[in-house]
Amino acid sequence: MLEHCEYDLTIFTATYNRDHLLSRVYQSIIDQEFTNIEWLIIDDGSSDNTAQLVKQWKAQKKIPINYYYQKNGGKSRAYNLGIEKAKGKFFLTLDSDDYLLDNSKEKIYRQISLIRDKKNVIGAFSTRDFGYDRSVRDRVPNMKLLNIMDLKFQYGLNVENTALQKTDILKQYRFPTFEGEKFSSPEMHMHEVAQKYTFIYTNEVIVGGTYQADGETSSVFKSWIDNPRGTYCLLNSRYSYLTKVKYIQKYKELLKCLMNLGAYNIKLNKVITYRSPNKLMSLILIFPSYLWYLKRFKKI
Repeated sequence: MLEHCEYDLTIFTATYNRDHLLSRVYQSIIDQEFTNIEWLIIDDGSSDNTAQLVKQWKAQKKIPINYYYQKNGGKSRAYNLGIEKAKGKFFLTLDSDDYLLDNSKEKIYRQISLIRDKKNVIGAFSTRDFGYDRSVRDRVPNMKLLNIMDLKFQYGLNVENTALQKTDILKQYRFPTFEGEKFSSPEMHMHEVAQKYTFIYTNEVIVGGTYQADGETSSVFKSWIDNPRGTYCLLNSRYSYLTKVKYIQKYKELLKCLMNLGAYNIKLNKVITYRSPNKLMSLILIFPSYLWYLKRFKKI
């Protein structure tokens, strides 16, 4: 563990023009009555009242708040700055549309105890409380060693999640960024981490949230169109990751990956095999790729 860490925990929030939501984040943190934590805020170029709000909260001196403003460059660049500036031994991401649930502090420290001395474990993660039925969370065995992507690929759970990670390991990695593009999927970061480390899945939920119509999740395919370099790298990274896992569901996911790539190429007027990691299979999947293009990309 990092010897120079000033805090037990960094709660990290990246934000862009979300002043109307940040008060809920702040209140949920101070309600936990933490000791020895920092709230690290990376402002990705907001033009609203975020800076003024943070100034007011810092003056209240209820928790240490470290605030950094950067020119708008996208969430991945904000994450990278957050990782660089973090001073806590553990790193918890709390998005601007999230909030800590009641009694989250006890659950967070249980997770810290769970992962602290496990060398090949980078962190623990759980689903966020977006109103999911409990049976959804229980589909995955509690305390299972798991990589975050496998929640979707192996168990079919395409749900939001929250990760608590060891900061010293996290600082060894950076989220990928691409010149001239503001969006790149954090999934690529997870693929890289998975080469050496794993997570522990826990069904103890610590974070709630509200789905935002202007959020990245709601506009992912539009983001793909606007950020081609990052998207091609994502789909190739996903394909490479899936070839290495051992569960049977990977074959379905490999086909879906190639269909996404084919549909994306159609949208960008590229040949169907452009940047494909399996050109023969991409040719075989021309028709389903076209149907996927009609469903996901044609109207964008």
